[in-house]
Amino acid sequence: IVQDCDTLTVFDSPDIEAQGDSILCTPGDLEAVLEGINLNAALPLSWAWTGPSGEPVSDEQSPVLMAVNMDDSGMYTVVATTADGCTAAASVNLFVTDKPETPTATNDCGDVICLNLGLGFCELNGFYSGPDPDSVLWTSDSALIAGLPSPANTNSVLVGPDRGGLITYAFTIFDNGCASDPALVEVAVLDDREEIAVDDTFNMVFNSILNASVSDNDNLIGGVDFTVELIVSGADFNGTLELLPDGSFSYEPAFFSPEPVVFRYRICYDECPDYCGEGTVVINLEFDDQECLVSPVLTPNGDDRNDWLVISWFQEGDRDNEV
Repeated sequence: IVQDCDTLTVFDSPDIEAQGDSILCTPGDLEAVLEGINLNAALPLSWAWTGPSGEPVSDEQSPVLMAVNMDDSGMYTVVATTADGCTAAASVNLFVTDKPETPTATNDCGDVICLNLGLGFCELNGFYSGPDPDSVLWTSDSALIAGLPSPANTNSVLVGPDRGGLITYAFTIFDNGCASDPALVEVAVLDDREEIAVDDTFNMVFNSILNASVSDNDNLIGGVDFTVELIVSGADFNGTLELLPDGSFSYEPAFFSPEPVVFRYRICYDECPDYCGEGTVVINLEFDDQECLVSPVLTPNGDDRNDWLVISWFQEGDRDNEV
């Protein structure tokens, strides 16, 4: 006996996964990215996302939700359907919460640490309003020592910078998976092991006044006050020199000399007056080649004052020297 038979066709169902931003912190994160991922060969023909209340959200595979807020928190579900009508569903939870309020931070050492032979400590304190957050964090671009690791997970830390320079410490609080903006503390660390004075060389035209600074190229930390003073240059110093505490100076030679004019200076930090450096300044005298100058006085007695007969055009060497 032959009977009619129906054919049963079995199709593969899609295998999908839902991913997305699990936590968003406002203000700041205004977009939520959802993503539907197909895991097998049964390619979905369509995707349908619904929100926490079952409301349609998007028919895209990976939609971007704009201007999200805390009311948008909840479970988001995507249903993928193949051309054969087979479906699969997956969900992802989106949590939108407020970013913690920015904390404050202070230090007990002022704005400057005098690092003596590599030792100098400062206590930093972080503060926040409201209940205790889930965690706090101190970070820095300098290692934290004195028994504390870097980073340190306490409100107060004792820090010992391992180098000189302007060091920034940041205090951040974390709550509900969100991080606050950091509270920053800047500390200028002055290290007595580091040389701060750098020698200078200047060239100037004779019969003019040189206005310059000895401190512009010194190894100084910005924003930290310092004082410059002249080291005695000697009674036979050629000309008039005025050196100001900020490192600027003016110099006018009294006579031409082929030998450079030299003086020395000392520079010290005001906050750490023992942290000083000494530098040498060399000034070379030159002639304006548009003017021929002849020494008005000649006293060749070996005292380095008017010991040379100088004719500037001969000195420069770029004239025909015809006399």
